[in-house]
Amino acid sequence: MVVVVTTVFSVYGYPLEVTFKKLSEMGVKEVELGGYEEKFTTTSYWRLLKQIAKEYGIQIVGCNLPGTVGPPLKYINTSYSSGSDEWVEKLRGYVEICNEVGVSFITMNEGILPSGVKEQAVWSLLVETLRRGAEVAMENGILIVNEFHIDMFASTLEKAPKLISEVGSDSFKACLDLSHADLITGGHPEKFIRALGNIGHVHLTDCDGTKWRTTQPTHLPIGFGRINIDGCIQSIKKTGYKGYWSLCLYGIPYPEWAVSKSLKALEKFCL
Repeated sequence: MVVVVTTVFSVYGYPLEVTFKKLSEMGVKEVELGGYEEKFTTTSYWRLLKQIAKEYGIQIVGCNLPGTVGPPLKYINTSYSSGSDEWVEKLRGYVEICNEVGVSFITMNEGILPSGVKEQAVWSLLVETLRRGAEVAMENGILIVNEFHIDMFASTLEKAPKLISEVGSDSFKACLDLSHADLITGGHPEKFIRALGNIGHVHLTDCDGTKWRTTQPTHLPIGFGRINIDGCIQSIKKTGYKGYWSLCLYGIPYPEWAVSKSLKALEKFCL
């Protein structure tokens, strides 16, 4: 079953109840929560969220990591103090809330290399920080998936698989987003699929090879861009992937139409 990432609605100010209602009317049963998590500042709000989703026949299976936690590289500075403790403790609080809500995975990214910080010096700190975060996730039965955004620190064919390998945890895997993979490889996302190998989560989308923000591709509905969706899905399946397939259409200014068209286009794949 295809999961819908709610950022397609949140970025244009749709209240969460409206998003749930519209997705429910489209037959969507599961969502990856994105764009709303900043508003749930207490555990009580999260508990209500679970109840509200249930009333619309929707299960929240995944969540994006909120800006209040942010990427680990935000905590590493020019003195090379790791910042691990602060990030890991903030992550712990969020993981525990997600566990209570019943979320099975959290989507994040590693961040951008801070100005003045040398790549070689920061790599080992990043790996250790992520390793500690993965331990927290494992304790709570949650998978952390790192989405390799275009222009982020480890978003290359060489660094991405290396980061996953060196963290070396079953609770920390790669999130493959087809539009980011398309831009990272210059129009050949299958190369990124093969490079990653062990994929923990998938974001399905199309794109035209352009950006609409610094680290964001121009997401398009499935079948409206240049990506060979059929070929990519088959390549992903060949890796042995058995997880969720999230429809990620962040930034499209007509979300209802885009989600409806994309869900229809994906029916033939029986995901």
